[in-house]
Amino acid sequence: MLPAGNEHDTRLKKDIDQSEKGPVLVPQIAPVPDADQGTLHESLRESGSFIVLLVLDILKSVLKLLKQPIALTLVIYIILVVLSQVSSFMVSLVSLALAPICTMPLLSMVSLCDNGKSPTHSKSIQEPRFQDLVSIQTGFESIMESAGMGINLALNMKKMEIAIRDLNTLVKLSDLVSKDLLSSSLDAFVISAKDASRHLSRLESGVGGAVDSIVAMNDYAINSLEAIEKYEKNKSAISTIIHSTNTSPMSREKIAETFNQAAGVTESNLRRLIEMALATMTILNQIESQLSVIHEIVSREEGDTKAKRDEVVSLIPIYLIYLISVLLKLADLWTYLGANRDKLNRFADHRTLLSQVANYRSAAAMQVGGTLVQLEGLAADLDELRERVATPLLAHETAVPLEVHIETLRKGVQRLTDGRNRAKVKEDAILGVVMDGPQHVGIGQ
Repeated sequence: MLPAGNEHDTRLKKDIDQSEKGPVLVPQIAPVPDADQGTLHESLRESGSFIVLLVLDILKSVLKLLKQPIALTLVIYIILVVLSQVSSFMVSLVSLALAPICTMPLLSMVSLCDNGKSPTHSKSIQEPRFQDLVSIQTGFESIMESAGMGINLALNMKKMEIAIRDLNTLVKLSDLVSKDLLSSSLDAFVISAKDASRHLSRLESGVGGAVDSIVAMNDYAINSLEAIEKYEKNKSAISTIIHSTNTSPMSREKIAETFNQAAGVTESNLRRLIEMALATMTILNQIESQLSVIHEIVSREEGDTKAKRDEVVSLIPIYLIYLISVLLKLADLWTYLGANRDKLNRFADHRTLLSQVANYRSAAAMQVGGTLVQLEGLAADLDELRERVATPLLAHETAVPLEVHIETLRKGVQRLTDGRNRAKVKEDAILGVVMDGPQHVGIGQ
């Protein structure tokens, strides 16, 4: 045991050494976690484990219940696929074996022989070309651009009909040499002008009616194609696997049928308009012939009237006028000398009227002729389109998706509707001007 003095020195020395080394680090004791917090974590972990186990147990039970139906479905599918392949193989094998016999005339009508024919001989499904059809249909836009002219021409022909009827009344009351022939010619012209006015109006309204019919048919085609598209999208997964992702043959047939209906409506409207235009052109040509006859008669009468006036003036000297006026009535002498001049003036007015009629006829003929050329061009394009549709697709060609057909028809309907509305505005404007203007044209006006 160290003495007390030495012990004190030793402790003092340790304190000095410790102060030189630095402060003494006291170890920190970690806090003890709260017992309640640990219990909460444990509860959450146990709850999550329970929920996961419950879900797995439910899935296990569901799969156990669906095991037999799934297995049965797979078995049925495999059987169908095998039977389909076997039946196709057997049919091809039997057809190959019967090929020599099927060459005989009578046996070639057997169904097995029909099945044995090559695909090129079988009936191929047409591939519709809605884009080309819509392109032909929109050709009506150029025809509708002249909307209102047909109505205007029809009204002008109606005015000329009334004026010529008034002229015919004066001719019947005149003392013309050829008044009977001229009157009958004017009667025939009045009938032809009436028919021409009616046909021009029918042709004008026929174009609008054809456009309305085509638009209605295209709307029906859009609805049909949308129904087919919905059917194709709603096909079951198994049907999609069996028939691949292409459009089913039944749907392709419906698409082709829809195209044929739309093309048929367009063709029928074109044929009807062509017949109406041809009938109108026939009447206008008939009016031209009648005008030529009327001009010949009027020219002949005008020449006779001039000759008579010159003859009277040359045979009667001026100094005998007074004497003859005593013997004859002054009115009769004036008839020979002056009335012929008035008659010639009336002939000039009549010539002006006939010239107006000829101008209106020429304008109508040009309008109807241009429409007829356009209609015949559209009809020829439609016939060519039908021939191209009847031709099967080549190897490098692919079928156009349904979405493209629907969008094409929608754009075509929009264009035709806009053109029809513009034409309707023009027609209403022309009718408004006519209703506000004079309704009757007399002789010489």
